[in-house]
Amino acid sequence: MSNLPPWPSDREFGRRYTFYALIWLAYLIYPLLSLFGMQAVLKIAAGVIALAIFVPIYVSAFTLRPPPDRVTLLAAAAIELIGLSTAAYLGVPFLGLAVYVPVVLARLRSGRAALLAVAVSVALMVAVGRAVGTPSSVLLSISLVSVLSSVALRGFLRFIESTLALRRAQEEIAQLAKLEERSRIARDLHDILGHSLSLVVLKSELTQALLRRGAEGEAEREIAELQAVARAALAEVRGAVSGYRKETLAAELLRAPTTLAAAGIRCEVEGELSGLTDGQDAALALVVREAVTNVARHSAARSCGIRLWREGGQMCLRVRDDGRASEVVTPGNGLGGMTERLSALGGDVTWRGGNGFTLEVSLPSRD
Repeated sequence: MSNLPPWPSDREFGRRYTFYALIWLAYLIYPLLSLFGMQAVLKIAAGVIALAIFVPIYVSAFTLRPPPDRVTLLAAAAIELIGLSTAAYLGVPFLGLAVYVPVVLARLRSGRAALLAVAVSVALMVAVGRAVGTPSSVLLSISLVSVLSSVALRGFLRFIESTLALRRAQEEIAQLAKLEERSRIARDLHDILGHSLSLVVLKSELTQALLRRGAEGEAEREIAELQAVARAALAEVRGAVSGYRKETLAAELLRAPTTLAAAGIRCEVEGELSGLTDGQDAALALVVREAVTNVARHSAARSCGIRLWREGGQMCLRVRDDGRASEVVTPGNGLGGMTERLSALGGDVTWRGGNGFTLEVSLPSRD
């Protein structure tokens, strides 16, 4: 995609469209040449004035953003009047001005209105052409050019509109992708830092308590583990920002007892891990991480249980602790992030307080 040329701006489209409209003015060579063969000054002056009025009306009818239909019809009527009246006065060469009318009428928003207006325009041109003695073959040629020109320009207009609509849609998609990526990074950073910083706090408090008791050896081990946690958190933050971080449910289940043990909470893990896609595995891994972090930080629990099972085509996960929790739980960033992630995968999240806190999630599983 990066090798493609950039989209032209609306102004560039306007210039291209105006150029497309102006190239049709090349047909004015015929009435201009006829003026050089005229002897009557009055006729020459009439021809020059007619062309001088016709050109700005025709050009002004072409802007990138379509004018109201009444303005288009007014411009077409003015050009029709100029073309037919000068053809009646100056002869067949000026009948070609009427060819521009169907081109202008192609700007009408309604296809039926455009078809009807072009038919009326061509009929009037044929009638005046016969009145001034234009050969039938010439009238047929002019009529075909008028109709085909209108059809070609109308198709070109639709192409421009479709292209602009496609470009705007792509810009909106790109903007939505940016917003989604920002949201992903925010969720990932919350999940990573919330867990890691909680573990850092717990281990630092444990280290401080060990130092007060004079257990320097145990304190040194805790400091070493604290350094390892900080390094791992730094690596995960970098991975989250670059989009390459891969959480696994198995790794989080192995890490959970260690994290909770640092807070003095006993943890039991049971269940199976089969039947998950990579995306589901990563989503459940983040759920376990967020839930364990919340238990360690807020629950003041003595024990916590993590269970996985399959039921009715769903992979279910439950994290339950026996700590303190209110009956009405207001979802924060963590629970909100869980809900967003799992909803995108067709899953569901529920939680309840009272006698501890219970978090349950479910995802469609593969058999």
